[in-house]
Amino acid sequence: MACDHRLTRHALLWLMAYCIAMPSVKACSAQDHVCESDAIAAMVTKWPRITDFSRPIDMKDYREKKREGVPDERDVYAGCVIQIQGESIADNAACIDDEFAGHLKSFEYLQDLSVGLAFTNKGAERLVNNKRLSSLILAKSQVTDDCFLSLSKLPALTELDLSGTAVGQTEVFEKITMLKNLRFLSLRRTSVRTRKHCEAISQLEALDALDLLGLPIDDHAALALLSLKKLEMLDLTATEISPSMITRFKQSLPAATILSDDLEP
Repeated sequence: MACDHRLTRHALLWLMAYCIAMPSVKACSAQDHVCESDAIAAMVTKWPRITDFSRPIDMKDYREKKREGVPDERDVYAGCVIQIQGESIADNAACIDDEFAGHLKSFEYLQDLSVGLAFTNKGAERLVNNKRLSSLILAKSQVTDDCFLSLSKLPALTELDLSGTAVGQTEVFEKITMLKNLRFLSLRRTSVRTRKHCEAISQLEALDALDLLGLPIDDHAALALLSLKKLEMLDLTATEISPSMITRFKQSLPAATILSDDLEP
């Protein structure tokens, strides 16, 4: 039976979101010292070192590939911002603040990024040149609804983790509808709760994974989400959605994995 790599990736992101939410779990710190400018070289001293790479860094080879336009996996992951090596996740997110975000434009092939707690909307503004950025973890950072104005300029963005942030507190949340290519979205433990919030989310028609754990969403608000017919994973655990509405979701999305407080399969 062929492995669904897309679902495997979503499952990994779900696991990362869970680990971020648990205070007893600490991320592993890492840094692949590939620098494109003196500015990055100066700031990279803030990043912990790592020695367990599968092969050494050949800067001459790296720069030759850059001149030829050949992507390198260390460039893709921007020095191990997120790098999966076997079963381990190397994450130096704590060092990614607004100031450092301004230097990430050097990594033209950057696809995956996790940021630190001090990261704000200003940092999001500084990512707009990373047009290949597809996965962005902003969990527990300082971003607000205004970040959507910047994130909408990232055409490749398909996976977004906003868990534990202040999104959902203003009407600007509706700008999330501009992120048309999103397939994975985590909003657990945010201020999302109303029918309007859910109506905005329902316009993200490409979504196949949605995490709403711990949100005070009721049946009336949840009705709007029934239109998301592509969903394959939906977490409604610890919401205010009734068992009867959970059943309705399971009937509407028979092929989806729906997580809830209801113990029925």
